[in-house]
Amino acid sequence: MESAEQLTKLATEEANMSYNKNIKKVFLGGNAEGCMVVLAAFMRYEGTMQIGGILGLNGFQALDMNKEMQRSSLEIIAARMVTQRKIPMMLIHGENNEKIKCQDAAETYVYFQNLYASKPNNFMFFKEKQGSDTLSDEYVNHVRKWFIKQVKLGQHDSYWSRAWSKKFKFMLFLGMCFYLFICYIAFNMKEISGAEGAGGP
Repeated sequence: MESAEQLTKLATEEANMSYNKNIKKVFLGGNAEGCMVVLAAFMRYEGTMQIGGILGLNGFQALDMNKEMQRSSLEIIAARMVTQRKIPMMLIHGENNEKIKCQDAAETYVYFQNLYASKPNNFMFFKEKQGSDTLSDEYVNHVRKWFIKQVKLGQHDSYWSRAWSKKFKFMLFLGMCFYLFICYIAFNMKEISGAEGAGGP
């Protein structure tokens, strides 16, 4: 799916240009066919850094997994899954959606529930009982809370990454100073011992 690969490339470029290469600040989302493209991009994402999150509405995973097996080795697909499980995902499907019926997307939701079995907190799926093509106020609120939570978690991780980086540099600086201090003491002790030996009784 060419559009999925273009979306992945666009997300990476956006992270490089706007977020100092931090793709965790990039979120991908779509409705209906847009959701299908987003999920395909997620399935083919080969980066090692975690995307901020995936939001899919009224769609399904459209990639043919048999063809994906032929396109990529099992090792590559397994490596992708390690990163995929770390990416928060929220999927919502309206039970009254006529364009893409909820029962037609059932396999997709079972697949992702199994994928996230070891990271259940990273996956949320809702069936909107009265939903069609648009979200009700209740589910708009669900999406808003989820998005705010993921942004805060991303900021928290970025803060501690920066803090740890600064702390590491500071500790390295202290270590070098301590090493130079020990070398200075050792050198002076050697000089003193030499002088005392040269003076004799």
